[in-house]
Amino acid sequence: GHAVTAISRRGGPPQSTVTPAEELAGAEWISGDVTDSAAVASAVAGKDAVITTLGVFGSNAYMRAINGDANIAIARATKDAGASRFVHVSAADFGLIENLIPGYFGGKRAADAEISRLFGDHGAILRPGMIHGTRQVRMR
Repeated sequence: GHAVTAISRRGGPPQSTVTPAEELAGAEWISGDVTDSAAVASAVAGKDAVITTLGVFGSNAYMRAINGDANIAIARATKDAGASRFVHVSAADFGLIENLIPGYFGGKRAADAEISRLFGDHGAILRPGMIHGTRQVRMR
């Protein structure tokens, strides 16, 4: 098996009926702020691989900052920490919809490009269809 460290704002699994918390019980949960570079570096230190599912909606500036800049910072910290693999959950191409929320897709594409540059064949970029839920979080 693998040791799994999961990072969330709260430091615990999501309250969801889709993925019951007991299915995530084997993970070590820590609280983290993706905009805090020291926290990110600490979270990825000593890891063999990192998977980021980070993605938000909000203003275009906020989406670009989190979907792009924060994912890029995670990838760079992971590379600096010596991890050999990186997986990014990005977003499928949506044509005209991308023009309505350019911060979302522009951020994801910027992260995709940097992950490819940093990890090459040892980086994986997944582009599923739109992922959404009923949970709402406060935008900054």
